[in-house]
Amino acid sequence: MYESLSDSELTDLGCDAADRGDHDTAILIFTAAIERGEEWAGINLGNSLMTLADVPRAVSAFEHAWRVGKDPDAGFNLAWALDESERVEESREVLQTLCDQGYRIAMEREAWNLRVDDGQLAASEALMLRAAEDNGPDGNRAAGIAGFWMWEDRKDHGAELLLLRGIGHYEEARTALAELFQATARECEAERLLQAGYALLEIVSMIPYADLLEERGEFARAEEVLRRGSELGDSHSSWKRRLTAGTPWPWKCSRRTTHERAIPGKV
Repeated sequence: MYESLSDSELTDLGCDAADRGDHDTAILIFTAAIERGEEWAGINLGNSLMTLADVPRAVSAFEHAWRVGKDPDAGFNLAWALDESERVEESREVLQTLCDQGYRIAMEREAWNLRVDDGQLAASEALMLRAAEDNGPDGNRAAGIAGFWMWEDRKDHGAELLLLRGIGHYEEARTALAELFQATARECEAERLLQAGYALLEIVSMIPYADLLEERGEFARAEEVLRRGSELGDSHSSWKRRLTAGTPWPWKCSRRTTHERAIPGKV
């Protein structure tokens, strides 16, 4: 059926079908590509199967692309599919293998697992710091997460450089750095950070920035910040705004933290 198409044309055709939501057709095309020896197409096949909630077949497709095609992206998606199948131990084994191979995204995912599921804070931080050794944007994100954990767990001032790297890549890096600046008598720097987060519509900056304004007695501006947070869908800002109604606040609302667990596969 697809004999007249080159390998690249065939996989492009499958991606076009997936992009328009026709995953049944995409599955047929990606299967044909695999039969031609394009083992990596198992990643795309697995992604389409996951979209159709056919998790068992997706696991098989990802595993084939990883074991036979030696593609670490397929291994990462295999861990994701195994997790969805509640085969958690197998998922963790795959992630550990990828971590041993130096696959950065797997390090970030497994670091979250260590922290959230296992409560191993030191091990999770060490693994996230390994991921941060990457000098690209993904490494900067890992640096922001590691710095955030260092500050949240033990107020480690050594987190500053990591948090600086993480700004723009992980939202909580900005608010943690602002706290660090406040703790080291750098109020102006803290305000500039939070004001920039507000301007960039970063939800996690809203309550800390409103708190800072309230401490100076600028209740109208603080109300404006909370209103913006509410408009962006932040329930914490909405709750605090309703309770305070523009009056001085006798307490602080805990800043929301993000526990990112899964990173979707790619087509």
